[in-house]
Amino acid sequence: MNEMSHVGRIYIHGVGVDRLSFDGARERVCSLLSEPCDCPAAVFTPNAEMIYRAARDGRLAALLNSGDINTADGIGTVWAARRLGTPLSGRVAGIELGEAALRFAAERGLRVFLLGGKPAQGDLPGVADRAAARLRDRFPTLNICGTHHGYFESNSAEEQALLERIRATSPHLLVVCLGFPRQERWIMENRDELGCVRVAMALGGSLDVWSGSVRRAPAMIRAAHLEWAWRILRDPRRLKRAAALPAFVGLTIKTARSDRRRLADARK
Repeated sequence: MNEMSHVGRIYIHGVGVDRLSFDGARERVCSLLSEPCDCPAAVFTPNAEMIYRAARDGRLAALLNSGDINTADGIGTVWAARRLGTPLSGRVAGIELGEAALRFAAERGLRVFLLGGKPAQGDLPGVADRAAARLRDRFPTLNICGTHHGYFESNSAEEQALLERIRATSPHLLVVCLGFPRQERWIMENRDELGCVRVAMALGGSLDVWSGSVRRAPAMIRAAHLEWAWRILRDPRRLKRAAALPAFVGLTIKTARSDRRRLADARK
């Protein structure tokens, strides 16, 4: 894809993000779910950490830019867009967009497949199975036609069996939670093998939240744009990943200053 492929797509450090409000993103996803297609639409949710990594690795930038819908997942992405002079409509949290798609699927009788999370351990069902049970409680008419854990090897017999199962169960919506960049890469590498899937959404840790394994930040903390801090407090192992955030801020400030100087020079 190139920059002209998406009217309204802006670029933050080389990564495309669509100028969509939450309502606009939901409407676009639901529209795609409503019609059969030859190839599933890929929905990605770039946040500050993902964009910073992509800014340092052109292959990751190209991977993210291959998404058909890229939403701003995280206040850092929204802040950077505004700082760079290309403001977005606001944050579109991937987990909330995923829930909107699941609600629409339940209302329309569409089939859903959940992929990702840890496998079953002893008597404890896998994360995807637990998420499926809790989502059915929330959306009683939701037709989850299949689940599979995310701990499989690429190009393995298990992966081939997984692809065959997805084609056999014919989901309309495929939720992929394998972590960045594996989930995005898996979707793009296998999108021609996904049968009648209409939309494939890369949603990171959403299955962990839906399964009850991970608690999402309270609404008050989310409203204060401090969900990232909540995650670190709940899981200190995230501190190493969080180091990308100040680096992202620094890169954005540096780029904004450079852009302003270049604009000033052009006006002389």
